[in-house]
Amino acid sequence: MDDTTPVLIALLPQPRDLRLACEQGFYRVPVAQAPTALSRAQALAFYQPASFGERKWRIEWWAPIGVIAVVARRALLPAESDHSRADEPYYRVGLGRVEALDPPVVGRSGRRLLFVPTTWGRLRRAADLSDLRSQRPIADDPLYGLIQTQLDLRAFDIADEDSAHQPRLFRDRGGDDPLSPPDYEVVPDW
Repeated sequence: MDDTTPVLIALLPQPRDLRLACEQGFYRVPVAQAPTALSRAQALAFYQPASFGERKWRIEWWAPIGVIAVVARRALLPAESDHSRADEPYYRVGLGRVEALDPPVVGRSGRRLLFVPTTWGRLRRAADLSDLRSQRPIADDPLYGLIQTQLDLRAFDIADEDSAHQPRLFRDRGGDDPLSPPDYEVVPDW
């Protein structure tokens, strides 16, 4: 996998879920709770919460994603056919061989996470769980820059400049060039 390969970090609620992934080659996700990132992910990395005891708060296993199918929960866990959600639809995420992540990504404290989209490169370079999320400011996103160039800020001008009944967040400082975007300043009070 290259550094840009999409990876989904998924919660393993209990150690038995890791055993299911390793021995039976699947991970389950309720269809109602499935993140959209699941459709793009090419691998799963597994977050281990406090239920893992001394091996808690870490990601130390991952697996490539195979076929994803929709099945009833009872088909995935036949021993729990009397479960309250036994008939609900689940994604059965087929997995390739579950492999150790070397080195594992260890957290200093527990995190409440269910699914976190990331990339293979970010996962491999992460020193801590917080390194897995994109921390790039939105203003650095190329799409944001494109949108900014396409916006005509004059479309957001106040219709009646003399009315005292309209909130004013910005005021045009009055540039002379009609082709340049207006120069705005923040109005301190409404």
